[in-house]
Amino acid sequence: MEEKQLNMPDEHPVPKKKRKGKAGRILLLLILILVAGATIGYYFYERSQPAKELDKYLTGIQSLDFDTMESMLQSADLSALDNADVRNATYESFFKSINAKMTWKITKTRFSFQDGTAEVTARIRYVDGSDIYRETVTEFLRQIVSSAFSGESLTEQEPQDKLASILMEKASSLEDKFSETDIVYPMIKVNGQWKVTALDDETVKIMSANFKSVEDEISQALADSDSTAEGTDGPA
Repeated sequence: MEEKQLNMPDEHPVPKKKRKGKAGRILLLLILILVAGATIGYYFYERSQPAKELDKYLTGIQSLDFDTMESMLQSADLSALDNADVRNATYESFFKSINAKMTWKITKTRFSFQDGTAEVTARIRYVDGSDIYRETVTEFLRQIVSSAFSGESLTEQEPQDKLASILMEKASSLEDKFSETDIVYPMIKVNGQWKVTALDDETVKIMSANFKSVEDEISQALADSDSTAEGTDGPA
């Protein structure tokens, strides 16, 4: 005779409610993991933005793009560059050639997600203009003295043109001398965009390679020569 097998029920069947509850907990755990991952991802994305924006700012400096620089400054104030004659059209070619050789590396970022602020450190390698300026001052004064002895009269603009020409000549003939410095750039998020708070003195020094001191030195030398000439022309 054929034996019939009976389908016996499971000894310990899992109630449907329990199975649903377990599936719900797994789903909730997956959602929490996804939310946590998205939050962490968003944090690190936001943390990377100040460095990216600073990189654009430094690129503006490298290319002497004043519009880019101004748009990325919270203060929108570039007047310090005028004090160093960086925006003087007479010296534009010289400053472009100097700043084009600037390189940098972002080395550190301190970031406050809650405050929307950051401090980004950049290590900047730039042309040290001391040798260029020393040679330029010597040559400029030699030419000015030569012009004075020949009775040549110069307009107010001509000495600047002469100085700019000598600067370009020395910059192309002398071997580049580089210096490095670390600058900490305070940054703040304004209307969704990260900006550098203000143009700092160290950045102006890099962009101008301390050019203002050269003009001051030349002005002083010319004033001293005028004083000497007046003393010589006076009564014995």
